[in-house]
Amino acid sequence: MILADKIIYLRKQMQLTQEQLAEQLDVSRQSISKWEGSLATPDLNKIMAMSRIFGVSTDFLVNDQMTLDDLNQESKVMSELPVIDLEQANEYLENLPKYAKKVSHSVILFIVAIIPIALADLPQIMPETKPDIKIAGAVSLAFLMVAVGVGQLILAHHSMRSYRQIGQGEVDLAYGVDSYVRDRIEKGQDQHVKRLVMGVGTCIASFAALIFLASYFEGQDLDGIVVMIWLLIVALGVYILVREGIIWSGYHKLMDPQAQRRKRSEEARNDAFATIYWSIVTAGFLGYSFLTKDWGRSWVVWPIAGILYAAFEAIVSLKR
Repeated sequence: MILADKIIYLRKQMQLTQEQLAEQLDVSRQSISKWEGSLATPDLNKIMAMSRIFGVSTDFLVNDQMTLDDLNQESKVMSELPVIDLEQANEYLENLPKYAKKVSHSVILFIVAIIPIALADLPQIMPETKPDIKIAGAVSLAFLMVAVGVGQLILAHHSMRSYRQIGQGEVDLAYGVDSYVRDRIEKGQDQHVKRLVMGVGTCIASFAALIFLASYFEGQDLDGIVVMIWLLIVALGVYILVREGIIWSGYHKLMDPQAQRRKRSEEARNDAFATIYWSIVTAGFLGYSFLTKDWGRSWVVWPIAGILYAAFEAIVSLKR
């Protein structure tokens, strides 16, 4: 079913004349006539506007493979969803920064948890303590930091439990909510870009610092100090990126719940891979470390595994 036929059908279902629809879309009646006669195609903004007016998804409008049966099924799903009004939307957006901050703190703990293991090899730290005891203490501290990070992550997700349906796209929006969210996104766009640049720049600068420090302290047996400084700079950059990403993603989840439902369907296919991947990485790390007792270097598996997984996610996103 082509777009022209859908516009005709939906307009008549809402008992709108071409003039009335044109007035709502801020176009001429001739434009509506051309769209319905397949003589012209509305731009993306007008398609999105018609999606709101007719109460259908943009997918239904632009996808010629979707028929009225798909519309009926979509309408059935939409009718069962709770409606988010302006007050609820504002409450959700006000809580996003708090949630993002907690998650970002957890991520920092995961990153800097490597530092105690990196420092354990330094002869200057607790010189009278046996190396095995120093490594054991460093590993215990690292796992404690990870445990604290996991606990905070759980608490952060729990604090947003009342907004679970928004995160999963299982909501519909009351009139005016979409425009309100779009307005906030437009106002924060410049600041968002600046923070992304700052986060990415900090991460890149961390590698420049790593190269410089490694050269500066070469031969002084201070590799642990170099790794610590590098990880602290990385943690700062990642903190900025994670916090900003969560907030910005939250805005878009609320603005387009239909897209969020499609995204959930796509991401569900990657869950099994992620579970298997990180289980293998963890098993490999623990197995190698306990067998070789080379805790001072085995931690490198985590940043490498993280980079490889990020590359996988990027490839999948590009494919989509």
